[in-house]
Amino acid sequence: MSQVKPEINIKEIQDEVVRKNFENLKAYFENQNQLQDFTHIVISLDSVQTNVKIRHGLGFTPRDILRTRHTGAGITFNRENFDDDFIDVTSAGAVEFRGFFGRYIKDDSVQTDTTAETI
Repeated sequence: MSQVKPEINIKEIQDEVVRKNFENLKAYFENQNQLQDFTHIVISLDSVQTNVKIRHGLGFTPRDILRTRHTGAGITFNRENFDDDFIDVTSAGAVEFRGFFGRYIKDDSVQTDTTAETI
C-alpha cells in the first residue's frame, strides 16, 4: 500500500501573487520539522522472540521511530532488516511497544540504518 502525497504544482499557477503565497507556504512547512508518512504500529509479543517481521504498510523503508508507549521487556529494532514492507524486531520477553514509524521529511537518504537499536 503506497500512500499518495499531496502536491501543488506551483509553477503552473499563473497569478504571481498567488504563486508567491504558495511558495512561501511551501518553504514554511519544509522548515517546521514536519514528519512525512508516519504510521502508528502496536507491537505485542508474549515471550522472547527473534527477528519477528511486522508489516508496516508504508511502501518505503522507515528510518525513524517515535515511541509513544513501552511496557515490559526490552525490544530491539533490527534496522538492518527493515524493508519496504516490514520492520524486524527481537524481544527479550513479553513486551508491548507502541510508536510511529516513518521518515523525517528532511531525510533525503534512501539508505537503511545498519545498526540495531534496543529500547
